[in-house]
Amino acid sequence: MIQPGDMFYIPVPFQDDIFTSKRRPVIVLRDEGNGLFLVAPITGTNKTGMCSGLWILKDSAVGLAMNLDKDSFMKSTKL
Repeated sequence: MIQPGDMFYIPVPFQDDIFTSKRRPVIVLRDEGNGLFLVAPITGTNKTGMCSGLWILKDSAVGLAMNLDKDSFMKSTKL
């Protein structure tokens, strides 16, 4: 069963060319029902101050709950 906080690799479209995509890690934020989920891309690069999102330390309560392998930035601009 998919739950908020679960991470997956899915095809994420490029911003400049929505018909081209790359498999990227995402985190599940919310179950929208009917098999649809709201997800946010995550990256190991700290983008604080460059785009909207949240820097999550792997050893923080949130990072531990997500079972992060490394500190990660969750982008809130590409939900």
